[in-house]
Amino acid sequence: MSFIINFVLDFFSRLKLTDIIDILLVTYLIYKLIRLVSGTKAAQIIKGIAILLLITLFSDIFSLNTLNYILRNTIQVGLIAVIILFQPELRKALENVGRNVFGNLVKTNENNFEKTSETISQVCRAVHIFSLKKTGAIIVFERETNLNEMLIGQYSPVDSIVTSAILQNIFYPNTPLHDGAVIIRGNRISAANCYLPLTGLESLDQEMGTRHRAGIGITEVSDAISVMVSEETGKISIATEGVIERGLTSDILNKKLSELLIESEAQTENKNWLKGRVKGKI
Repeated sequence: MSFIINFVLDFFSRLKLTDIIDILLVTYLIYKLIRLVSGTKAAQIIKGIAILLLITLFSDIFSLNTLNYILRNTIQVGLIAVIILFQPELRKALENVGRNVFGNLVKTNENNFEKTSETISQVCRAVHIFSLKKTGAIIVFERETNLNEMLIGQYSPVDSIVTSAILQNIFYPNTPLHDGAVIIRGNRISAANCYLPLTGLESLDQEMGTRHRAGIGITEVSDAISVMVSEETGKISIATEGVIERGLTSDILNKKLSELLIESEAQTENKNWLKGRVKGKI
């Protein structure tokens, strides 16, 4: 017991401020990594890597030289494989850093709150009708991340205002554009018949099919917001940052979209205005 106490006291006596900062930064990075991969296939890969590291450690302790040599060389080569396997997660993390650090520097001051509110209203009207008629639909709101390079295969470019009637025409059963997703960019319908990357989550409800997997998938690789209506049940869902909420009413959907697309934008502009005021005084 005295040995443990002396060891702890000795450890803290040598601890410097830079060491504390270093530990906190590493702890934060590990926490963010766990949040990033939680619930994805990457989490299983990390568990496998951790097991390999433990086996390597024990092989070194017990002088299992052949096994230790094989594992060490495998781990060195495996670093490249990890980067390839974690490409979607790494891309998402770097995009988040870019948005958080530089997003405010490139954002314009144009006030589109009224247009955005009208767009949300029109989408919610259409979604309400889709829900009643059990018409399958997926509508994606593009934000700062451009979605063009993330779409799979060919899609149909559209340049139209957002109205309930146009959305109903697009998603009318058995029409050429009804299967894919609609992309809304800058309060206008930018594209239709879009096929999106599917989520890799394995813990989804069996009731959720390809439409829901695509809706979640696009929010995992971008900051987009997707709205889905189930063709089987008529349930309304919304997905952001890889998380889906189901069983919404059109009124609740309107409120959530307003919070995500209008209130967050207003907060950002207020911050930019305050920064400008502070700089002006200085």
